[in-house]
Amino acid sequence: MRIVDYSMLPEHMQYTAKLYVERGIEPGGFMYAILCNDFVAAAGQADQTNQRHLFEWAVWLSNELPRSAWGSVERVDAWIEKGGYGVKD
Repeated sequence: MRIVDYSMLPEHMQYTAKLYVERGIEPGGFMYAILCNDFVAAAGQADQTNQRHLFEWAVWLSNELPRSAWGSVERVDAWIEKGGYGVKD
């Protein structure tokens, strides 16, 4: 497992992102849409902070996550099913 940098994400989203990546815990609608690469749906569900950070979300996905963890509903659901990286706190 590689170390994932969550610092470029909005602070209030970092723990949820960590839970998804490391344990495969399904996030809420906004982050699920982001992970599925559905930025139109994500923009419609984003709070004001996340609306301003959509570009950073895109960069984070491509630079920090393995391709098996994002990009489509099938990949995201498979990541959740396998329990992410399977790391405990």
